[in-house]
Amino acid sequence: MKNINTMNLIEEIKKDTEEIIEKNQVAPITVEGYQAYIENGNRLQFERQYFERRRQLVTLGLALLLDDNNLSNIRMLEKIMWEVCNEYTWALPAHLDYGGEAAYDRDSPYMVDLFSAETAQTLSELVEIHGNSFSQIVKSRVESEIERRVLKPFERKEWEWEHLENNWSAVIASCIGMTALSMLKSQQERQEKIIKRLSISFDSYFRSFENDGVCEEGIGYWIYGFGYYCYFAEKYQQNYQSDQFLSEPLLKKIAAFPFYTQIGNRSFVPFSDAENPELPSGLISFCHRYFQVPVPFLDQATSLHFDHCYRWAHLSRNLLWTGTVENEQAEGVHYFSDAEWLVANFKEEKVVFAAKGGSNNESHNHNDVGHFIFGSQEELLLTDLGAGEYTRGYFLEETRYSILNNRSLGHSVPIINGCEQIAGDHQAEKVEFTESADGFRFSMNLEGVYGKESQITDYHRKWQWVKDEKMLFLQDEIHFNRNMNNKVLQNFISHYQPLIQENKISWKGEKCQVDLFFSDKLDEARTIREEYRTHQGDIREVYRLVLSAKKLTNNYKRKYKLQVKEN
Repeated sequence: MKNINTMNLIEEIKKDTEEIIEKNQVAPITVEGYQAYIENGNRLQFERQYFERRRQLVTLGLALLLDDNNLSNIRMLEKIMWEVCNEYTWALPAHLDYGGEAAYDRDSPYMVDLFSAETAQTLSELVEIHGNSFSQIVKSRVESEIERRVLKPFERKEWEWEHLENNWSAVIASCIGMTALSMLKSQQERQEKIIKRLSISFDSYFRSFENDGVCEEGIGYWIYGFGYYCYFAEKYQQNYQSDQFLSEPLLKKIAAFPFYTQIGNRSFVPFSDAENPELPSGLISFCHRYFQVPVPFLDQATSLHFDHCYRWAHLSRNLLWTGTVENEQAEGVHYFSDAEWLVANFKEEKVVFAAKGGSNNESHNHNDVGHFIFGSQEELLLTDLGAGEYTRGYFLEETRYSILNNRSLGHSVPIINGCEQIAGDHQAEKVEFTESADGFRFSMNLEGVYGKESQITDYHRKWQWVKDEKMLFLQDEIHFNRNMNNKVLQNFISHYQPLIQENKISWKGEKCQVDLFFSDKLDEARTIREEYRTHQGDIREVYRLVLSAKKLTNNYKRKYKLQVKEN
């Protein structure tokens, strides 16, 4: 635990522990946060308080791993644990049901969501590891609340999340499994019954993957869902000396996902509700050691503050499991044939490109079929906005696609006859990828993702990388079912304002520049500035470069050249 890889993390733990003990105040969770979500769908007001308390809880728990005889730490941690047990509910307001107008349901204290399950897992493992340090009243209260809020509600009924094919089924089931392993050592029959039932959830989770191992929800949800699954599977292995939950062959493909989607130093393909997260070093070390797959370079434990939710399972494993991994970053072209993601990483040319087919019916879906990103390993100039601020409206079907992050207007795909892409079971067709010594071609048909109002009969999009020219070609060919007045607006997304010149558009970043070559005889270029909210709720500017045809015809065909240059 105390080694060259964990020195920085240990210093962070010590520093934050001193500050928490000196202040001697448990972070408050007030009613205003609950009210804000009911009144206007705001999640951040409550969650900032909730996660600050979890920061205190987890930091002092980690400090006890380093020094289990520190009486001041033990007493402060007991105060925090007691206040966690006093919370109205361990679930987030966004996940609660309404019992009436402007009120939460009476069963809210027993809602088993991601965060109530995580809280149970944290508390149960703290008692398991440090139980001899805590007073009996605190231990008994913790065990009673875990039973009342999580274990018994889980046993009483079937939960909707058990059948969700996304991170929910993995995270909640893994937390319940780890909680049972920590708490129910003397109730083996009950423990085994709970763990057996978890297979329903795990089967649901693995149905969200195809054979290529892609997490369509994005790298952040790979960390979340797969991370918690690995933490449970390893804990089960240690308790039962069984690889039952680690023997599925698909696990190796899933474990390698970050390596093949890394596009720069600690940056990853930002499709779907992705952010730009730091990878938990404990999980990466485990994947490398156990599954023997390539993983991103690793030489120190991830920061205490890498996860704004301060999840014990991540942070404790970062402290306990982190090793050194000296793999180089993936280079060349990697095609995920099931998800229809192409990731090209050319170190010599200092070029990064990724594009996606897939469908508009994915978990955490964005309407982004045919979207692409382009730039260098140091920065993307044509980009993806990733996850927006999680509000009530973000997850309502009627409002989700009015948000720039999620609608196709916020992606590098065209608007056709005033139509954006539509959400639902609509997908790319005739997807083809070929690679040769000269480069690669990646193409697909997109008429199915725009709907009837667009008047499209056929839409073929193709990218071609020509190695000798160090050039990316983008070609769109669209046919319509009417003879005139068809309007296509090409749309390119960047955080940098484009410079429009004759036959060339340039986006100049801090490290590199992307040039797009077009014909000003065919197209007129203009820039539209937009604003959007990040996942943290911050407002950021983004620029849409729009190319509109000067002449409207029945058939539309364009071919653009793009290149990356160092500044």
